[in-house]
Amino acid sequence: MVISYYVIRNRTTGQYIKGTPSYHKWSVDPRLFPSIGQLRSFITAILTYNKDRREWAYMCVDISQWVVDEMTLTVTDTKELHQVVTGKKIMELLAA
Repeated sequence: MVISYYVIRNRTTGQYIKGTPSYHKWSVDPRLFPSIGQLRSFITAILTYNKDRREWAYMCVDISQWVVDEMTLTVTDTKELHQVVTGKKIMELLAA
């Protein structure tokens, strides 16, 4: 199985966008968008949010440096729950 994710990367710094449209920042840890639709909604929200606040929008958004990377996740192995969590821990969680 192959799953695609999309991220927004800053072309010059190589960092990825993270956060929400109103409180976003650049980070080495990207925000993953599971669909193009969610990515478009995020970008639209950022541009709309900053258009409404023109006095500081120029400081927050420079879309000329944005690129969208498509990342692919390939499932290579499947493990049963008891292979990654001890039986004792499973019993503790079930008892809680």
